[in-house]
Amino acid sequence: EDSIDKCSLWDISSAHQQKYYLSSVCHDKRIGYDNSKDNIYCSGKRNEWEAWQINSEGDGLVSFKSCVDGGKYLICTNGGKLKASHELNREALWQLEYSPNGGIFIISRNHDWHLSCNGQGLETSLNKGIGQTWILEPIMPSTISMDQITMYSSIGAATVALSVAMPFAIMGIIGGMGFTAGGISAGSI
Repeated sequence: EDSIDKCSLWDISSAHQQKYYLSSVCHDKRIGYDNSKDNIYCSGKRNEWEAWQINSEGDGLVSFKSCVDGGKYLICTNGGKLKASHELNREALWQLEYSPNGGIFIISRNHDWHLSCNGQGLETSLNKGIGQTWILEPIMPSTISMDQITMYSSIGAATVALSVAMPFAIMGIIGGMGFTAGGISAGSI
């Protein structure tokens, strides 16, 4: 007899919220989106402009949505040109396929173009090789170092100490100005 409750529902949310860098295995470059130039590019950096949210669209298909400024979808046109669009349509659907080179192929579902990095830039190709192999690097939330914990603790302790000492400091200043407790309560201020 199975003792596991078959009616249980689990919701496991990942810390990275499905946000990834799409990194070329061969050239250690990331796919990015420049909102100001409306341009898809390849970069050696790992900034917010190179971050993508991966959404499951059913039937084994995914979409890639840029994490900057409202997010646009990565699309592939009929001629293999990569663009960004606010619209989630057939050109924004991608298929992920395992690569024998240790990663995945990212294939346009609508046109069968493969994302490719030639070391200098981003392109599409009908080939399946090392230049078309990508890995998904999860973007984890930043951690707090021991130095930062110490700094935040010191600021908190100083805040508490000042809030306790402040009434005494104010009374000392008023006393230094020549007012006494009796004069203050009689309304001489």
